[in-house]
Amino acid sequence: LVMNKRKIIVVWAEDENGLIGKDNGLPWKKPEDLKHFKETTINKTIVMGSKTFEGLGKRALPNRTTIVLSQDLDYQADNVIICNSIEEALNSTDDDLYIVGGKAIYRAFSPYYTNLIKTEIKGSYEGDTYIDNTFNYLRFKLESIKQLSDDVIVKYFKRLSDEDYQ
Repeated sequence: LVMNKRKIIVVWAEDENGLIGKDNGLPWKKPEDLKHFKETTINKTIVMGSKTFEGLGKRALPNRTTIVLSQDLDYQADNVIICNSIEEALNSTDDDLYIVGGKAIYRAFSPYYTNLIKTEIKGSYEGDTYIDNTFNYLRFKLESIKQLSDDVIVKYFKRLSDEDYQ
């Protein structure tokens, strides 16, 4: 009997140029994207970097367990779990983890992803942070697509087993 490994799921949105961020926040205002994010992460454990957390006004999102990663050993914040390394975050819980940014955090967890949840936003926006080649799509297979609106679609990918990945 194979034990089901827990899932490490990355959740992000990008525009047509791979833009993901502006001033540690989102470059667009898309209520349907925010609703999707909330529905995806509600009652789950989310992991974010301290810059992304500060972009949220250093407030924990309601009805979610929030792990904040910081290299600052003295970092303090209310109502969140602070971890100083990827290993510490992975070991802090057996829950599925939803990795929600920013870019350095997406990169750091990339060897561990079991699932990708990618939101594609039509158009090009102004911002300062691009996803670049953070994910190796060859290791994943597209499972489903959900259209949220005319200009927002979500793609769900699942990691291929190592046997499938040649």
